[in-house]
Amino acid sequence: MIKTIKLMLIDDSDISLFVTQHILQKLNFKGESILMPSGFSALNYIKENIELTEILPDIIILDIEMPILNGWEFIDELSKIKGNIPKKINIFVLSSFLFTEKCEEYTKKQLISGYISKPLKIKNMEQIFESFLINQNLK
Repeated sequence: MIKTIKLMLIDDSDISLFVTQHILQKLNFKGESILMPSGFSALNYIKENIELTEILPDIIILDIEMPILNGWEFIDELSKIKGNIPKKINIFVLSSFLFTEKCEEYTKKQLISGYISKPLKIKNMEQIFESFLINQNLK
């Protein structure tokens, strides 16, 4: 039996969150979406639920350009507590900037699972789910 996928969307733009939700509807996504308006709120959510595997996200789609705690800072903070998280969380970076050295560095360190250029498209979301299912041996 395939478990329900928990997807966390971290973006300070309401429009981006709306577009992503619309894409999920088009794909008939049956999992759970957790919407976070900032890296700070997402990090707090994970810390507060760190022992509750069923509540933690399986996949994070993370905007890089955000105030207070940007995407890279979020990843750095999350990596500090990674050993305490009881499951692998797949992070996909979403940015309007081109693939950068930082993306390459974080990919090599296995801190991110992939990079997506904005705007997010249906085929990108399909690739994210495909990658997740393969990594989880669910396909």
